[in-house]
Amino acid sequence: MSITILALDMSSTAIGWVLLRDGSVADHGTQILDGHIGRRCRLARAYVASLLRVHADLDMAAVESPVGRFTKALIPQARVSGAVLGLFDQHEIACVEIAPAAAKRALTGRGDAKKSAVLLACHQRGFAAGSEHAADAYAVAIAATQLGVTKEAA
Repeated sequence: MSITILALDMSSTAIGWVLLRDGSVADHGTQILDGHIGRRCRLARAYVASLLRVHADLDMAAVESPVGRFTKALIPQARVSGAVLGLFDQHEIACVEIAPAAAKRALTGRGDAKKSAVLLACHQRGFAAGSEHAADAYAVAIAATQLGVTKEAA
């Protein structure tokens, strides 16, 4: 049975996204978030809400877990992620969080893969990511498909 997944890679300044339908990329993009953190949270929520309207056949969402080496970057990233997770809950869309290392491992075979390796793996699979954020979202989508979640379970 096919499943439609919206996968997101969210930082505090950009959202990369991939819509995976029947195991293939149906749509993708990157949205830049600017301004103060409140504005970025509002923009992220509004942008993802527009994706939900356009792609109403969505079965589940997969998001990369917020991580960071520095608290200064992690806290805003977690706030943006929280704004979007609340939206999925509001729309009763099942959502899984994928650790960055698990996403990289699913796509490249290495959990510690560099950005260049992730972009190369996307290219090798025929996906022209366009940005590192969309490439990371694709890796999240691949990892989500490997969880074996079915449409009925989502």
